[in-house]
Amino acid sequence: IVNMTGALTLGLIASSAGDSRTILGLAGLGAFTTVSGVVEDAATMTERGRTRAARAYVTATIVLGIIAAWVGLRIGI
Repeated sequence: IVNMTGALTLGLIASSAGDSRTILGLAGLGAFTTVSGVVEDAATMTERGRTRAARAYVTATIVLGIIAAWVGLRIGI
């Protein structure tokens, strides 16, 4: 949920701000959302023998993040 909220927010910022604001938004949202949490969760799932669940989790995070950013761009236009 945090990563999707961050992607949506970045989409909103990118649609209505100049390059410098987008860069600042990316930097600020980087502290809010982080790939390391996803990687840690996926690694834990893999260590527990849940490789399919780990793949599904990483794939869903990426796909839903892209969709959330796109929605943010559309809302902001």
